[in-house]
Amino acid sequence: VASVNNLTATVLTSTGVGLGRFVIVHSTVAFGSKVSSSSFVNGAAGHQTDTHGDTILDSVVYNLGLVNSYTGGVASSRAITITIVVQVINSTLNFGGVPLWANVTLTSPWTSLTSNSTWAIVEPSLTVVGSTLPTPVNGHDIVNFVWTVTNPSSTIAYGVNLYNALLPNFNLV
Repeated sequence: VASVNNLTATVLTSTGVGLGRFVIVHSTVAFGSKVSSSSFVNGAAGHQTDTHGDTILDSVVYNLGLVNSYTGGVASSRAITITIVVQVINSTLNFGGVPLWANVTLTSPWTSLTSNSTWAIVEPSLTVVGSTLPTPVNGHDIVNFVWTVTNPSSTIAYGVNLYNALLPNFNLV
């Protein structure tokens, strides 16, 4: 049996002071079948905190207490898995290519280990093409305006609105 006492896992995200790039939706920790914790229940959520004083919950702390890892079994049976689900906020601070990150630090009285995870925001790539029929037109002709909106990216575009004002001396029919 390998044991670590006073083990704490802290996950800090890239929200930063006042940035609010994403919010933590939920988090859990899971122990492999060969791992036990004296003060944490398998599948429980960590304690969310605001490390910058900006009311944005940007970290999750798991006080795991005494952790025992028993010999035998495959490596995954001796693992601790932390899962955090976040929702990227729709704001002008979040645009294509902006890197977001989260890191987890395991600390005990004897050691501190950190692991990082980064990802980038992918945005929709909307295009709008307009056309009129017929061309050319004469007085009293009915003109059809057609706008086609396409999104060739693999990202869903939410809240899309298309506005177009009629030109002077035009009537909607």
